[in-house]
Amino acid sequence: MKQNSQILDRLSAIEESFQYRAAAPDDGAWFEIVRGSLPVLVSAPHACMHERDGTAKMEEEYTGALACYLADVCGCYALVTRSRTFEDPNWQTDSLYKQAIKQLQLETGIRFLIDLHGMTNRYHMGVAIGTIKGKSCGAADVLPHFTEAGFQHVVTEDLTPDSESAWRRAVVDHPKFTGGVMNHTVTRFSALELGVPSVQIELSSEVRVVESAATDDWPRTYHGNPEAITATVAALSSLVASFA
Repeated sequence: MKQNSQILDRLSAIEESFQYRAAAPDDGAWFEIVRGSLPVLVSAPHACMHERDGTAKMEEEYTGALACYLADVCGCYALVTRSRTFEDPNWQTDSLYKQAIKQLQLETGIRFLIDLHGMTNRYHMGVAIGTIKGKSCGAADVLPHFTEAGFQHVVTEDLTPDSESAWRRAVVDHPKFTGGVMNHTVTRFSALELGVPSVQIELSSEVRVVESAATDDWPRTYHGNPEAITATVAALSSLVASFA
């Protein structure tokens, strides 16, 4: 239990460094590359507020903290947005963020990319694994790391409401979270344009958010499920380490 508490504290400390809604200074970058030695890149393109077709989109909290934590503990690379951006790195056909991925892959020979995203709890699952229906990577390369950490593989049709154990559910290629069947995602860019196997992993609030303070958008403090968050960390750490 002490180790789990340390993980949660570490994630919270990292998350405090993100400037969700403040634009980067004129001479500053809005994303950061954390360099490592393991040829795996963990990406968090929506760690801060971004814009899609002129519409502001909220930050996906703790995706950036998870990416940086994995870089620190596992020695992989991380690419995260650090402040508000007026582009959507995961939506536009071309973006500075995607070009940074391309350059990093050319320099380091990245062999696998994990693109982290956040979804709400309303989908009645904890994890959505997007493989573009097998085009970006094989589900068998990703799913076992989650089931070994305590998640249960279910199909979309079985996502009935269950407040007690919904977070344990892991779905592959949910119709809403395919990884890029229709959209120009980071996962699609990496796999189909760069030839680097990739996976998009959507995480519900319950399995990633340690604590979120009340804001005008959400009037009360939110706490995720500590057991669920540490299971997520275990699964992602195992997935990254499998490329050692």
